[in-house]
Amino acid sequence: MNSTLEITRSDLHMNKLRKCSIIIDGKKIARIGNSQTILVPIYPGSHSIHARIDCFNTNKIQFEILAGQTLKFLINNRRIPLWKHWAIIILFCLCLAIGATFGALGAAIGVGIGGVIYSLTVGKMYIQEQH
Repeated sequence: MNSTLEITRSDLHMNKLRKCSIIIDGKKIARIGNSQTILVPIYPGSHSIHARIDCFNTNKIQFEILAGQTLKFLINNRRIPLWKHWAIIILFCLCLAIGATFGALGAAIGVGIGGVIYSLTVGKMYIQEQH
């Protein structure tokens, strides 16, 4: 293993306190915290990489690494336009308001639905190769 992956996790605005797993070729090989960089030795050849927190996965990247080469990857939040961000927040509030009309249990269900929508859109992580 004379090749290296340098993996950096940016300062994510969601899941700051939780480490995410680094998956290479379908195997969990490391965990990385917020604003952390790790070096992972790897055999030269074709591989795939993605990251995971619980059931939330990043995109999967296929890459080729040569002997002695170092590849850099960055885990970051998905960037969406500001208007979409606000639209999702409004949808979250609507889920809460509609749920609240049915009482406390409805409000809790509304927050849960809104939270899932928010997590799957604004809070989604992605991984990219840095050049």
